Amino acid sequence: MSHGSAETRELGHRSGADASWSPAERLFNVGALVDGRYEVIRPVGRGGMGWVVEVERLDDGRRLALKYCEGSSLRGKRLVREAKILGSLRHPHLLPVLDARLDQEPPYFVMPLAAGTLEEDIRARRRGGIAWSLSVLRQVCMGVQALHWAGVTHRDLKPANVLRLEDGRYVVADLGTAKREPRDSTILTRTCAILGTLCYLAPEQLLPGGSRTADARTDVFQLGKMLYQLVTGKLPAVIEATALPPALSHIILRAVAQRPDERYPDVASLLDAIDACRWNAPSRLAGSPSDILEVLVARHQGGDDPEAVRREILHALLRLQGEPPAVVLEAIDRLPRRLLVELGERGDPAFVRALGAFARALEHAAGRRPFDYADLVVARMRAVFQASDSAEIKVAALRAILIAAVVLNRYAAMGHFKALIYGVQSSELAFLAAEMLRENRDYFQEVATHLNATRLHPAVLAVVDDLDWIDTVSF
Repeated sequence: MSHGSAETRELGHRSGADASWSPAERLFNVGALVDGRYEVIRPVGRGGMGWVVEVERLDDGRRLALKYCEGSSLRGKRLVREAKILGSLRHPHLLPVLDARLDQEPPYFVMPLAAGTLEEDIRARRRGGIAWSLSVLRQVCMGVQALHWAGVTHRDLKPANVLRLEDGRYVVADLGTAKREPRDSTILTRTCAILGTLCYLAPEQLLPGGSRTADARTDVFQLGKMLYQLVTGKLPAVIEATALPPALSHIILRAVAQRPDERYPDVASLLDAIDACRWNAPSRLAGSPSDILEVLVARHQGGDDPEAVRREILHALLRLQGEPPAVVLEAIDRLPRRLLVELGERGDPAFVRALGAFARALEHAAGRRPFDYADLVVARMRAVFQASDSAEIKVAALRAILIAAVVLNRYAAMGHFKALIYGVQSSELAFLAAEMLRENRDYFQEVATHLNATRLHPAVLAVVDDLDWIDTVSF
C-alpha cells in the first residue's frame, strides 16, 4: 500500500509520550485514537503537503488512510483546500474523501487505503503496453476533466499523484497545489512561486507568476508527459517520441508543445485523441491479450455500456485459447473478481471455454507460481461457482480449483474443493462433474483419498470407485 509522492518516506514510530511532541505527533502516533473513531495502525509516508497514516475505523473495522498536516500554516491551508475540493466532487477517478475534520489543529481527512501508486506500477512493469497505457491515462484524464469542470487546475500531475484503489481504478489525488478559477479569492501561491515537480512542469510554470496563471492546458502538458512515461517507462525529462507509432507520437508531441496555444485546448480534446488511437489505430496498438483485457476492464469500470463491454471481454477471452500458458494466467488474473462473477452469472458458453483455457494453463504454468497462488485461484473460482446457475461454468470453475490445489500441493485449497464437491447434489451438475473428474483423474486421485464417500452424489462416488482404491476412502 502506498500513499504520497515520489518523495514519500517511511515515518518513524515513537512509543510512549514526550512533552516535546507536537500536537500532531500526539494525535496520530501509532495506537492513538483519533476523535474516538479511528485507531492509528501504522505510518505510511508523507507527501509535499501532509503525512499519511493507516487507520482502522472502529465502527466497522475497515482499514483507511488518514492524511494530516503539521508545520507551516500554508501547508495546513493547502490540505484544507485539497479536502474541500475533493469532498465537493464525486467522480470514479477522483480520490474520495470519506471524512474530514478541517476546523481543528491539526486538520485531517480520511480516504480509502490505496493499493499502490501509478508510479509504482510503471516501475514494476518497467515498460507498459500501449493499450494499457492509453487505458490508464484515459482514467486519469477523466478525473482531471472533472476537476476542470469544477473550475480547478491540478498543476502537479505525475504518476506519483495517481493512486490505484483496491478495485483496480486509478484516481487523481494530491491536490495540495491545485488552483481554483479567479472567483476563488483565497490566494495560496506567491507571485514568484514555482509549484509542481520539475520533470513535469509546463514551460509557463517556470516563468515568474506562472503557477498562478496555469490553466487547463498546463494540465494537458503534464498528462502528455505522463503518457510518455507510461508507454516508455522513462522519466519524461526529454521526450523522444520518434520510435513510437505515429498516432501515439502525435498525441504526445501535441500535448507537450512548448506554447500553450499549440496544445490540445482542453482535456476533452485529448480524450478524443486517445480514444481514436485506442480503437482506430493499427493492430500493433492492440497489445497482448492481457493488455486488451485490461483496456476492456477499464472501460467496464469507467461506465461504458456494460453489455457491450462484456461481449468484447468474452471475445477477448476466446482469443486466449492457443496462447502460452503464462499469458493465459496473466490475462485471467487481471480480471477483477466482481467481473468474473458477472460473467459467471450470465452463463455464456464462451466463458466456459475461457475457464477451460485457464485450467489448462494452470496445469502447465501454475507450478512456477508461489504456493499461495492456489488460494487466489480458489477465492476467485469459488465466487464464480457460487454465483453461476450454469452447471457447465460451475464444473469449469471446480476443475480450475482442483488443478491449482494439486499442482501447488495446497491442502487448504484441497479443502475448499472438498467442500464444493460435497455440495454437488443436483443430477445435472453431478453428472457433468463426474465426467470432468474422470478426465482429470490424475488430479482427482490426489484429493479423493480424503473424501467422505457418504457425502458424495452417487455419480461422483462412481468415479471414486473407478480409481481402484476405494478402501482408502472413508465411509
